[in-house]
Amino acid sequence: MDSSTALFDQLKVAEPFFLLAGPNVIESEEHILRMANHLKTISTKYVSYASVNAFNFEKNDVFVARVGLPLVFKSSFDKANRTSSKSFRGPGMSEGLKILEKVKIAYDIPIVTDVHETIQCEPVGKVADIIQIPAFLCRQTDLLVAAAKTGKIINIKKGQFCAPSVMSNSAEKVRLAGNPNVMVCERGTMFGYGDLIVDPRNLEWIREANCPVIVLLGSSTDVLLVFQFTCYNVEDLITDSSVSKQLDGGGVASGGLRELIPCIARTAVAVGVDGIFMEVHDDPLNAPVDGPTQWPLRHLEELLEELVAIAERLNCPTRGHSSQGHQVLSSRTCCFIRVAASLNGDLAMSHGDISGEPFSIPEAVGNINVGIPKTSEATSNLIQRLMLADLDPAAAKSAVGILGPFLSAFSFLFILRIVMSWYPKLPVGKFPYVLVYAPTEPLLIPTRKLIPPLGGVDVTPVVWFGLLSFLNEILVGPQGLLVLLSQQIS
Repeated sequence: MDSSTALFDQLKVAEPFFLLAGPNVIESEEHILRMANHLKTISTKYVSYASVNAFNFEKNDVFVARVGLPLVFKSSFDKANRTSSKSFRGPGMSEGLKILEKVKIAYDIPIVTDVHETIQCEPVGKVADIIQIPAFLCRQTDLLVAAAKTGKIINIKKGQFCAPSVMSNSAEKVRLAGNPNVMVCERGTMFGYGDLIVDPRNLEWIREANCPVIVLLGSSTDVLLVFQFTCYNVEDLITDSSVSKQLDGGGVASGGLRELIPCIARTAVAVGVDGIFMEVHDDPLNAPVDGPTQWPLRHLEELLEELVAIAERLNCPTRGHSSQGHQVLSSRTCCFIRVAASLNGDLAMSHGDISGEPFSIPEAVGNINVGIPKTSEATSNLIQRLMLADLDPAAAKSAVGILGPFLSAFSFLFILRIVMSWYPKLPVGKFPYVLVYAPTEPLLIPTRKLIPPLGGVDVTPVVWFGLLSFLNEILVGPQGLLVLLSQQIS
């Protein structure tokens, strides 16, 4: 068995799922190596109880600690279809492949990257384990055949202009070229200018056509749903969620909705996923390409914890058809999800035993009731929404160092204002009064228009002192937001 077939078989049976992740584009050798190191460290923290239990080991067995999430590292050497000619494209094929090869050797992880021309396939195939076909080129026969002849796994992204049935033809082109290892990525469909939305019906239609599907769930979500049918010999289905809801960013870059990632990820894992495909960056705010569609590295571990919990609870749900005309969950459904943006929402499933036995989908939907951990539920909570902001740990530390003394100094000035308002004839001369009044009076003048004196006493200094004390506590206090952010992975 060749290495590509072995990897393909490994990814299809990975438990609870495999992880395909990395920066959108190669920015530098140092950055790529650092990201690969972080991603491998995070992926090895999560263990697959299912694969160990198949051999009747206990969850606390020493072998469990050695079973992590299989990781495939993703990054592009050239972003050839950028929005603007001014956009960053990457280091190019020659330099990019050298960097990806260093990642592959240094961290012993497989690589996925994309090609745009037939001439690129052979050199890319010497380094990459998975060759990705961009959505705009999903019907290019010569490119598909050239990629297939490398013998590597082929991941075809569905064009946003294509019906789901078109992808079965694209996959067939790869198979006829002698390569059975194909994954099809549903990228979404255009709903107006610059807005890509995944139509969930496509997944069912492609299933009925016995064709693999990959779905792109959001502009900042890359979700690859891989459906593997035991009754047919078909490819994996992948959903790319980072583009499925693409928002117009204007200027020279694409926009996105990163805060929508967690819910799409939960949904995909609950459906039953073989893997999670995420574009991840340690500083999305300053990423040269597609920053709004990349998930912050410091929140990856938190999100994976939740997804692993969902996957283990559901234990790989299944799909199929019943003879009575009702859809049932039968055979095994595999999903390979690429996450870059998602809709917020609580995902839950029933406590019932989920096994290979068929049961009706209407009944299953009615039982969607059990709560799932809400650690990444960004939009339901203002503080969690702020936690997803693009403020990296270094910036947070700087903010603590500047904002802390600033708030403390102003709080002290307002304490002096309070004292001086109570004792207006203190024998301190005019100079101290000027030092206290000059920075505080511009804030107090508009405040007095909103808050009149109480009993003839100006209470606005007390109001400002209370407000600054509150901000000081929630931002730079021992458990303040900025302090917590400064302690995250950098």
